[in-house]
Amino acid sequence: METKENIIPTGKYIARIVEEECIGCTLCIKACPFDAIIGASKHLHTVISQYCTGCKLCLPPCPVDCIRLDINSEFEEVCKELSKPQQSELKKSFAAVSRNNKDRRDKRLEEAIQAKQAAFERKKKELMKR
Repeated sequence: METKENIIPTGKYIARIVEEECIGCTLCIKACPFDAIIGASKHLHTVISQYCTGCKLCLPPCPVDCIRLDINSEFEEVCKELSKPQQSELKKSFAAVSRNNKDRRDKRLEEAIQAKQAAFERKKKELMKR
């Protein structure tokens, strides 16, 4: 079932960044497994509502608690229109997508760690030769 904007709402909650409080630390961006938060270091960040699942993973890293969770009214509307079996299937689908996105992000982070470790080892060997 699609909304007016032709987008299926992704979760019951949606994150919102209070821009007046945001310090641009980028910790929420790094924590979001769905790449739903954009912004640059020391600049304001914003949530791309179409990608936000309301997973709450962006909340703990925020040092100034400027992220709020709002009820996603579009999600509520869609759920009201669905039967119980459809709601159950939708929840399972979101859970599978969430796990898949988390696995992909974990893999990217692991590859980045391995690349940094390899670069460190190369630099270490280079310095030891001197």
